Amino acid sequence: MPPRLLFFSSSRLLTLSLALLAATPATPKAQQFLRPSDINALPSKPADARIPYGPDSLQFGDLRLPNGKGPFAVAIVIHGGCWVHAYAAAQNSAALADALRDAGIATWNIEYRRRDNPGGGWPGTFLDVAAAADSLRSLAKRYPLDLTRVVAVGHSAGGQLGLWLAARRKIPSSSPLAANDPLPLAGVVALGAPGDLRDFNSYGDAMCGEGTIPKLLGGSYDQVPDRWRDASPSSFLPLGVPQVMLAGDADRIMPRKNLEAWATAARATGDRVDVVVVPNAAHHEVMSPRSVTWPYVRDAVLRTAQVTLPSAQSSERWWNDVQRLSADSMKGRQTGSREHRQAAEYTAAAFKDAGLKPAGTKGYFQPVHFISRTIDESKSSLTLIRDGREETLVLGEDASFILRAPLAESVEAPVVFAGYGLHLPEYGVDDLAGIDVKGKIVAYITTMPKGVPGPVVSHSRAQAWETLRAAGAVGVITFAGSPANDGAFIRGSANRLAPQMTLEEPSLDSQRGNRLAVSFNVARAAKLFAGAAEQFAAIAARADSGLPLPHFALPVRLRSHVSLVTSTVTSDNVVGLLPGSDPTLRNEYVVISAHLDHVGIGRVVNGDSIYNGAMDNASGTALLMEVARRLHEGKVKPRRSLLFTAVTAEEKGLLGSRYFANHPTVPASRIVADLNTDMFMPIVPFTMVMVNGLEESNLADDARKAGEMIGVKVVSDPEPEENRFIRSDQYSFILRGIPSLSFKVGFALNTPEHEAVKEFRAKRYHFPRDDVSQHVDQATAEGFTRYYVEVVKRVADRDVRARWNDDSFFKRLARKR
Repeated sequence: MPPRLLFFSSSRLLTLSLALLAATPATPKAQQFLRPSDINALPSKPADARIPYGPDSLQFGDLRLPNGKGPFAVAIVIHGGCWVHAYAAAQNSAALADALRDAGIATWNIEYRRRDNPGGGWPGTFLDVAAAADSLRSLAKRYPLDLTRVVAVGHSAGGQLGLWLAARRKIPSSSPLAANDPLPLAGVVALGAPGDLRDFNSYGDAMCGEGTIPKLLGGSYDQVPDRWRDASPSSFLPLGVPQVMLAGDADRIMPRKNLEAWATAARATGDRVDVVVVPNAAHHEVMSPRSVTWPYVRDAVLRTAQVTLPSAQSSERWWNDVQRLSADSMKGRQTGSREHRQAAEYTAAAFKDAGLKPAGTKGYFQPVHFISRTIDESKSSLTLIRDGREETLVLGEDASFILRAPLAESVEAPVVFAGYGLHLPEYGVDDLAGIDVKGKIVAYITTMPKGVPGPVVSHSRAQAWETLRAAGAVGVITFAGSPANDGAFIRGSANRLAPQMTLEEPSLDSQRGNRLAVSFNVARAAKLFAGAAEQFAAIAARADSGLPLPHFALPVRLRSHVSLVTSTVTSDNVVGLLPGSDPTLRNEYVVISAHLDHVGIGRVVNGDSIYNGAMDNASGTALLMEVARRLHEGKVKPRRSLLFTAVTAEEKGLLGSRYFANHPTVPASRIVADLNTDMFMPIVPFTMVMVNGLEESNLADDARKAGEMIGVKVVSDPEPEENRFIRSDQYSFILRGIPSLSFKVGFALNTPEHEAVKEFRAKRYHFPRDDVSQHVDQATAEGFTRYYVEVVKRVADRDVRARWNDDSFFKRLARKR
C-alpha cells in the first residue's frame, strides 16, 4: 500500500565453519546449521524395493511408492558429496526421498559410482546416473510410474548431475556420454547445485578439495575440453525444462553471484528458472524434511512434477509464495527493476500452473511505460522567505519534495493555508471559499472533517490537485498526522530518494501542472506558521477533532530549487484469465487484483536497507495465486470470467492499476467489478473482515453473505481517516465507474488487535522489518483465503451485474464511463 530468500549451488556435502556462517549479512546472528552427519542420521521408512540397474554394487536405486493406485509422478533423487565416495551416499538422501513419497510422488533414490570408485569419474559417474534414469522405463512395466512426469531432484553435486540429465539429449553423438533416446525429464529441482563446472572449478577447491573437477573429468579444461563441455549442463542451454534452483540463505558453497549467473544465462536462452532462497538455512538444511526448507522443497518438486497439492497444505503454499516474493533477493520489488520482473515471472508461472489463460498484451504480461524521477538533494533546496529574512529548510527533516508531481526547476510563490484542502460544498465543507489561490502554494492538513463520509473524503483528497489546479494554484504543501507524532512523515522521508514515477501517457498523469509538491513534517509546521494569524498547534488540535478550520494567507513565501534526474522505465502488470461458463455472462469480467511491487531499497534501518514488503503486498499477490489454485483444484466454473491482475507501481501512486483500468485487455464496458486486497494483515485472530466500499454498492450483499458462510463478521473501516478507500488499486477502477471493494482482516478500535495493527504501522509498514521474521497467524491467512474465495464465487455468479447504490457519492462516476 502506498504512503529473506537467496540462492546457491554446490558440490560438496561439507560442514561449514560457524565463523563463516556468522559472517553472512542474511543471518543476523550465529546459528548452528546442519552437518552431513545430521542428515545421515535422519530417520526414514524402508524403501519398497532396492533394485540394481547395473552389475556393480553401487549401481542400484531405492524405489518408494505413495499410497494409491497411481500412476505416480517420479522424482529421481540424487545425493551429492563432491562426486566423492567418502563424502555422501544414498543414505544421505533417504529421508528426503521418504518425505517426498509421503507427499504423493514416487521416488527413485539412486546410488552411483563417484570419481574415487573403480569405474567412476569420467565417464562412469555420468553413465551410472544416466543408466539409473533410463532404467525407469523397465521399472514402469512393473510399477505404476508416470514417465511423462519425471523430475530430477539433486543436492549439491547431485543437483549438477540432475541438470546434466536434462541436458544429455543434446550431447554430441561422438561423446562417450551420448545416448540415442535418453529418458525425458519434466523438470529439475537443484538444491544448492552448480550448473557450470568451469565456473565451479574457479572456486570449488575450497569446498571439495584441490582439483575436484579435473579429477572427476581426468584432466584440466585445456587438456580435455570435450569432457568439460559434455559434462557441464551450461554447455547445452536451453535445457528445455523448468528448473528450480533452491538453497538456504546461509549456503556459502555456491555464491549468490554464481547462482544468479546461471539463472540469467538460462533465462536468456528461453528456459524457465525459479530461484528460491530460504531464510535461516545453510547447505544441508535443504535435505531435511524437519527443517525450515521442507515446504519449499516439497512444493517445488510437486509443482515441477505437476502434482496437485492437497488443500490442507494451501496455507503453507500461500506462505511459501509470500516468502518467495519478499525474499532479500527480490530487493523490495522496485517497479521496473530486474527483481520486479522476476516476481512477475514467478506470478505468471503460478497463474499458468493454476490453469489461467494469458490475458496480457504479451502473454501474461501487460508492459506499462513510466517516467521515473529521482532527486539530487545536494543541488535542491527549500527556503522560507519572511520579512526579507531567509530560512533554509532541512530536507528529510523539515520537509521533503513529492516527486510524483512534475516539479519545476524553480518556484517562488506565496503560501495560503486552506484547512483540510477540501471542496465539498454539498457536505458543508469548502476550504477554498474566501481565499485566492491563483499563483499560490496551497498548504492543507490531510486529516478528516466531521460529517463527511470517509470514502468521500478519500476520493476528494485523491483529486485535490485537480481542484487546486483548476483554481490556479501552482503547488501544494501537505501535513499528515498529529504534531505529537511525525511517524507518517518519517516513513515517507525514509524513501524520499527512491525513484518516483508517473505514467508516460500525459492524459493519465493526475499531477500534471503541479510545479511544487512538498510534504511538511507536522512536528515542525510551526516554522511555516511563524507570524501567522493563528498558530499551527491550535489549528492542528481542532483538526484532530474534525472541527472546521480557518483559511488564510500565511506571511511567508516559499522558494524551491529542484534538481531532478528523469528516465523512462517499463514494468509489467501480470494478467491471467479464468473463462466463465455461462454462455452470456462469460463476456463479463470480474477483476481480482493485488499489487506486486514494493518500494525497493531505502534508508538503512538497524543495518537493513531492503524493504521486503512481505505484508505490503507479497501477501496479496500470494493470495491471488492461491485463489486461482483453489478454483482450479476445486474445478470451479464461475459464470462470469475472472481476470486475475497483479499490478505494478501501486507504491508509485496506483499507476499500474490506473493504466490497466484505462487500457484493459478486455472490453472496458464488460468489467463489472473489482475485488482488491492489499496487505490484508493476517497478524491477528480472524473474527471479522474489514471491507472498504461496503456502503457504496450492492457488492456488500456478496461480502456479507460470504461472511455468514465462513462465520466471520463483516465491518466497515473503523479508521476512515486512514483513507484506505483510495490508497490501493480498487480506486483506479472506481474512477472508471466500476463498483469495487477492498478487503482486510478486521478489528475493533481500542482492542489488542487494533494495537497490533498500529504497532505494525509504526514499526514495519514501509520499513525493512516488513519481512518474514514477523508474526503471521497462519489460521487467519487460511480463514481469510476461504472468505475471499467465497466472495469471488458469489460476485462471479450473481444474476445481475453489480451496481452503485443510489445514494453513493461514486454513482456519478459510473455515468462517465
